[in-house]
Amino acid sequence: MPLTGTYTRTLDEKGRLALPKQLRDDLTNGDHSVYVTPEPEGVVGIYSETEFHAKADRLSETSADPVDTRRFMRVYYSHAERVTPDAQGRIRVPDRLAERAGLTGEVVVLGVGDHAEVWDAAAWTDTLGGLQEQFDDLANRTAART
Repeated sequence: MPLTGTYTRTLDEKGRLALPKQLRDDLTNGDHSVYVTPEPEGVVGIYSETEFHAKADRLSETSADPVDTRRFMRVYYSHAERVTPDAQGRIRVPDRLAERAGLTGEVVVLGVGDHAEVWDAAAWTDTLGGLQEQFDDLANRTAART
């Protein structure tokens, strides 16, 4: 089932993020851990164990330039981290990922199909404004490829 929804949260002073229950249940799905990853556009990704391994398989099979692929994989995997939600459903976002994404205070957690994304709230508001203006065009171009 695809992950969906938009949730406003706060990243606390210890870098902990309370995952929305709906997303947490789907992401952990009995595995009890998730993977926190760097993503394009200054975003933090959160993947279930199953989806993280599926993404790893896709990355290893890519037909892109092998040098670029190796460089990307070095950064991606060295910054990714397996984390386990605590009893309150919080995960700790590693400092290196929080800094890269500019996460402090108010954040937005999005369900994005096979994973969740954590955005700085102001950055998400700015991005969403532009995406809403482009929504019809993006929908038409995406539908043309399916």
